[in-house]
Amino acid sequence: MTGENKGYGYVDDRTPELAIAILPQHRNNGIGTQLLTHLLAVTKTSYPSISLSTRAINLAVGLYKRFAWKVLADSEIINRVGGISFKMKIDF
Repeated sequence: MTGENKGYGYVDDRTPELAIAILPQHRNNGIGTQLLTHLLAVTKTSYPSISLSTRAINLAVGLYKRFAWKVLADSEIINRVGGISFKMKIDF
């Protein structure tokens, strides 16, 4: 998603934006870890980085940090429910 059609995690036109979800009944079973492991292994051969947007209260923030995602400076915003969201990016 680029130009006028930017997603919440948009960084630039060369950085793809990740959007994944795990259904509540399947969380805490290692599915997110497996998904990210595979995704990052495949993606790093084609892109120098990937971005995403997440809510600060999202439990997956810890998972992203374990994979070396970094919160982008000055990316915090008030989201539609009044909480904080921010962008994260991983560089390969």
